[in-house]
Amino acid sequence: MPSRRVFAVLAVLFVVGVACSGDEVELTEAPRTSAAAATGQTSAGPEPVDQIPVSGGSLASIACSLPHEWLLRTWRGNSEDRSAEIQILPIEPNFVGSGLPHVGPWPYAQDIPMFWYGPGHIAPAGVVDRPVTLAGIAPTQAELLGFPFRAIDGSPMTEAIAGNQTPPRLLVTMVWDAGGRNVLARWKDDWPYLRSLIPQGAWYEHATVGTSPTSTAQTHATIGTGAFPDAHLIVAHRLRIGADLTTPWAKGPAYLMEPTLADLYDRAMGNGPVVGEIGTVSIHLGMLGHGAMWGGGDQDIAVIREQVGADTLGAEGFDWNLTPELMPYYRFPDYLNRVGGFAKDVRAVDANDGQIDGKWRTNDIETLLEGFDTPARIPYQTRVMEEMIGREGFGADETPDLLFVNYKMIDYISHVWTVNSPEMQDAVKAQDAARSRSPPRPSKTASTRRSTPTATRRTSCS
Repeated sequence: MPSRRVFAVLAVLFVVGVACSGDEVELTEAPRTSAAAATGQTSAGPEPVDQIPVSGGSLASIACSLPHEWLLRTWRGNSEDRSAEIQILPIEPNFVGSGLPHVGPWPYAQDIPMFWYGPGHIAPAGVVDRPVTLAGIAPTQAELLGFPFRAIDGSPMTEAIAGNQTPPRLLVTMVWDAGGRNVLARWKDDWPYLRSLIPQGAWYEHATVGTSPTSTAQTHATIGTGAFPDAHLIVAHRLRIGADLTTPWAKGPAYLMEPTLADLYDRAMGNGPVVGEIGTVSIHLGMLGHGAMWGGGDQDIAVIREQVGADTLGAEGFDWNLTPELMPYYRFPDYLNRVGGFAKDVRAVDANDGQIDGKWRTNDIETLLEGFDTPARIPYQTRVMEEMIGREGFGADETPDLLFVNYKMIDYISHVWTVNSPEMQDAVKAQDAARSRSPPRPSKTASTRRSTPTATRRTSCS
């Protein structure tokens, strides 16, 4: 088995499946304060909503008959001026939309494993029963950094914090997109490495997204800001902006109305930390933030693989890139397109059934983005990430750095083949194998904004 040695210079948050438990916070009258203008304790919750008079057989009575958690999550995800005017909540297992959507307030779309890991920085709490949401990620990271940050909706997950006064050199937020608890439960024997780490970290047994719709853009922005969509205002993959219907990243990060932890932390540290993200589409970048658009910020590293001018927001291309709308605000390391080995990864997927025939199981590899839409992308993206860590100097000195990662393979499979498919099993196995890789070293000649980085310890992204 590959080495499990992970050094204490790193703390990792692993969020599986930004995709109802009965334990939800109640609506209170506590005011909500912007993270950009406040420090200290998080507010107790969102603002109250007026009671609607209900008459028998009215639309309001039908709405009020829905489970409280459904209504609360939908309310948190709604903005009167940006959201759709109608929210459709079909009864399970019915759905509305193409491509097997998994967006809504139901348990299968809400329940997510959330795991914190980092010896010396993350407490070995094992399984934690307290309910939490994605909004608690940023304030927990702020606690680990020793950085004053008040999230609008989230509060720190104190069970995960070991109390080390020295912050980790690198904080990694890693998402297995759409890999919810239903996926891991269906393929319970196919993630042994991740399971083996649970006693050494903090595994939140009752973690949920916390809002609905659970689309990618909204949930990633909640991870980054500690705010629900009704505050950060990335409320859907189609937004109403005045009289226009547009997409959340059509103008770069302009429609994200709250700063992320990375925005505020990087600026407060004089843009000294190395801050970056590797995903595949722009709607992943809500974890990272505004880059140079935020006042006093700089061009943080952003790496995606988006098809320019595509009809859908999830369309990926053949090369790592930045779209023209993103280039003014982020920096793209073009050397990442020279990271090799992808052909070997594709061949391994092809050979997995015992023969080289250009197929992954029964699927023609050439038509699957020449193999990128197969599990071959997972070890390849991991090497690209490791190359970026080494050359950019993530974790190479005493200033804590931030890295955000989205792996999208499980999400792609869930839209095309479903959670019960053998293709999904292959993806879960590949993701777990990628996590067990030995940690990479930061390069001694790393290209970084800080002076003379040194590679005295190893770092890891898994």
